[in-house]
Amino acid sequence: MLEVRYCECAATDLSRASDAVLPSFLETSKLLKVGAFGEDEGFVSSDGFSMGYGIKQIEGGRARFLFTYSAEYTIDADMNAGHGELLVNEGQWVQLFGSSHTTNTGAEYTGVAIRLVKTDL
Repeated sequence: MLEVRYCECAATDLSRASDAVLPSFLETSKLLKVGAFGEDEGFVSSDGFSMGYGIKQIEGGRARFLFTYSAEYTIDADMNAGHGELLVNEGQWVQLFGSSHTTNTGAEYTGVAIRLVKTDL
């Protein structure tokens, strides 16, 4: 299963070199669950977020996948987008893209992260 999380919040701690997804991001973000695993490609869209993706299992790697994507997340008039190709370990959250900028009212963030999880379906 492909899990996608996105929100108007930071996915990772921008002041550290760590790429670990923040617990607050996991609590606050919206969750999309897509019935995909192994070899798959598709498109998902919900509430200002859309993404085309491809998943291919790496030969010799039981729980490693090549994940390709092109996505955008729109909030009001602001759009964030990203595309790329990543190696993803099963069960590991990976930030796809995000943004941070300061306004008169303070800092504003967006974050998008994914993980691949095995299910017993």
